Amino acid sequence: MNNLVCNLSRIPIKISENPVFKTCIQYEENSELTLNESFLYTHYKQFKLNSLADIYGLKIPALKEHPVTDVFLPWYHTHPVAKYSDSAFIQSDDSSIELQFKKIIDLYNSIKEKGYVPEQYPNRQDGHITGYLLNYRKINRFYVTSGNHRVAVINAVLKDNVKYTAKFTKFDHLKPRDKRNCGFLDLADHPKVFSISNVTTWPAVSSGFLKVSEAAAIFEKYIFV
Repeated sequence: MNNLVCNLSRIPIKISENPVFKTCIQYEENSELTLNESFLYTHYKQFKLNSLADIYGLKIPALKEHPVTDVFLPWYHTHPVAKYSDSAFIQSDDSSIELQFKKIIDLYNSIKEKGYVPEQYPNRQDGHITGYLLNYRKINRFYVTSGNHRVAVINAVLKDNVKYTAKFTKFDHLKPRDKRNCGFLDLADHPKVFSISNVTTWPAVSSGFLKVSEAAAIFEKYIFV
């Protein structure tokens, strides 16, 4: 799963560079680790983004017009969602970062002691990590929609012996922000795979918000992390 996961919330990033994963490795080496010493804290203080375009490091004019907190994925949305704000792993105040740091440490200690036990983390996904696949020709990546902390912690604790199951996202797992401007809510089931081969039919392309080349460039940021 380590090489398969391609994101931290909306940020395209591989596990080895993930600040939650790196904080766990720090804690493993130093159980007295403080918040200010952690990679998590450094990430929040140094990760300065202004627009949606900055998330991907791409100069896409349409995305530069939207703040980074707008919600948008080209295979998901017709246009960016401004009604809901998503600042996960992008912006946060010190008190919220501290709560997140404590959550990571608690998760680390729990998984270290008990392994990954989804039923002990009840939520609308029954504690499971959920997501879907992004397919680029022969390459598949897993886009996590729920369980970003757990994915990173599990990989840090279990390392090369990572063995856990994730479930595909269902429509009843979706938050209101995901349903807003969503281009495929008429389907019976949430798609398990979004493929580059269908880029011309993606909501953001069909609506005219992005060019095919722009949508594909965003997709590739998650594939080639």
